[in-house]
Amino acid sequence: MTDKICVFGDSVAKGVVLDNVKNRYSLLKNNFADQLAEILSISVTNYAKFGCTVTKGLAILEKHLDQIRNYDYIVLEFGGNDCDFDWAKVAEAPAAPNCVKPR
Repeated sequence: MTDKICVFGDSVAKGVVLDNVKNRYSLLKNNFADQLAEILSISVTNYAKFGCTVTKGLAILEKHLDQIRNYDYIVLEFGGNDCDFDWAKVAEAPAAPNCVKPR
């Protein structure tokens, strides 16, 4: 049986890069999820979205709860630039937990 993985994340996991020639963002043909599937010979479903923040990522994850129960592993990838931190609190106490702004 082949393992099944799903990926939730931002533009990095989606495979969006800046094309310096065209001066715009484009989608890699051989992105992270595709490479992961090929290297490990597994099934990978990529739910990552360009511009996805952790808040949007949670909403996407919740939308797919019924489907993700069928996966063996879930990969989460969100960069610090996609987190909704209260930067003043982070600056005051960088090692403190729970620096995310409440919604």
